[in-house]
Amino acid sequence: MTSTISTLTTVPLTAESHCKKSNASTFRFLDLPFELRQFVYNHFIDYRRPAAIVSILRVNKQIKTEAMAAIFNKHSLIVVDL
Repeated sequence: MTSTISTLTTVPLTAESHCKKSNASTFRFLDLPFELRQFVYNHFIDYRRPAAIVSILRVNKQIKTEAMAAIFNKHSLIVVDL
């Protein structure tokens, strides 16, 4: 066990190195497959307040359409005509 620990090397993590890495590439949510985006929407809906859910609907039309489908699939409303 001691020999394994001695062979490990430490990599310093600084704010500058992290910023340089994050600027090198941009994460594009809409490049994810539809199934993964649906998973993210469902997770977001489960753990957020209603105001936060409304905010995701304002991002763009495609995300609004996909998120609304997830919301209605998750929380169905039954209207009964009396």
